[in-house]
Amino acid sequence: MVGCHGRLTWKWKMRFKKFSYIIQIIVVLYILTFGLILPITCWNLPFSRYYIRGKSTHTLDVAIKKDRLEGEAAYKYFSEMEDLKERNFYEEAFTKKKPKYAIGVITVSRHTVDKNSEAYSPQYLPRVVAKFDQLLVEHNRKDILFFICNAQTEPEEHEAAIKLSRYVPSVQKQPIESTNRRTVHAREQEKQDYVFCINQMRKFNATYSILVQDDALPYPQFIKHLDRIVNTRIENKFIHDRLEKNLDNLASLKFYFPEKWEGYGTDNNLILELIATGLLGGGVLYAIFNIFVKFMTTPQRILLYSLCSFYFGLLMFVIGRPYLLWLRLVFPDFYTVTGAPECCIPAVLYKTEFLQNLEYHLNGIQCYTTFPLDVAISRFFKTVSLKQYLVVPNLFDHIGVFSSLHKTPKDPHSFMT
Repeated sequence: MVGCHGRLTWKWKMRFKKFSYIIQIIVVLYILTFGLILPITCWNLPFSRYYIRGKSTHTLDVAIKKDRLEGEAAYKYFSEMEDLKERNFYEEAFTKKKPKYAIGVITVSRHTVDKNSEAYSPQYLPRVVAKFDQLLVEHNRKDILFFICNAQTEPEEHEAAIKLSRYVPSVQKQPIESTNRRTVHAREQEKQDYVFCINQMRKFNATYSILVQDDALPYPQFIKHLDRIVNTRIENKFIHDRLEKNLDNLASLKFYFPEKWEGYGTDNNLILELIATGLLGGGVLYAIFNIFVKFMTTPQRILLYSLCSFYFGLLMFVIGRPYLLWLRLVFPDFYTVTGAPECCIPAVLYKTEFLQNLEYHLNGIQCYTTFPLDVAISRFFKTVSLKQYLVVPNLFDHIGVFSSLHKTPKDPHSFMT
């Protein structure tokens, strides 16, 4: 009896010793992760909890330098095209009576000054148009109608749009004589420019019209995954893992929402998402540790699972949700679709059939600082009981540090992810 009792005591001691090793490993893992690895890797990520704002990486000077370099690269991309006069990549889409997609880049000239009070013209338009052209050519999407919508009141004043019209299709406003020009609020001018491009978009009679502002840069996945998104999120949707016809009266799908508002803690549902992610990831980590310590008491199991879940949840929290969302870009079926907020229209897909009523409504209202265009559009669709969706993660990067609506630049920290 004494020998048997001794063996049991020895076994329990060994199990406790193994469990204590696991706890020590977790403590070391916490220290290495949150005290060494993440501070080194995340100090330069604006939406991470480890971001060091005082560093010089995200200054206005750096933003301007990056914009100039990428603008030069965009112009070089177009200038190196062979047989420019014979380039007919976009002709096929324009000959179709009803193309499925039409993409219009809304643009006006932007002239501003840098912090040294020197004149500066942002290079957003060539960067955006070059990226679209690259993606369309790469995926051989000759069926997608693509054009620049030059909404400048005096079109010739928009030099970038005029230059790029040599390479891609372009539409522009009719010049207005100086005696007939009226000065309007910047928000109202933005609305009028948007209405002009809606009107031009409708002429192409596409099933879906995608209006993109000239500082919204598409991610490489946008063209590649567009059909899958439309098929599984707009025309149909998954119900109990089955693809069925979508009966929602959908008007639009937004492709961008500011990253600074996507973090954990900005919405109660996101807090629940963080908890659920922590529990799920903690379960995986717990299962790995459980391989080495198969026999544990119930309190030991609860303690180990709690430490693993807290580790994983804290890991997600400090890295920042916007960066974790990028992992979903790998496969379009990882994307989620939620109700769209009123904010933000850098890139929006509309059902063309609803654009005429939207245009008519916008022509009958005025926009101003407290009633901007994105709010006006959202509230109109709500009034007529049409749904608006937002796809997560973002499929566009908003690069507009310099806005056409404001004289001063925006904070570059949120525009250089």
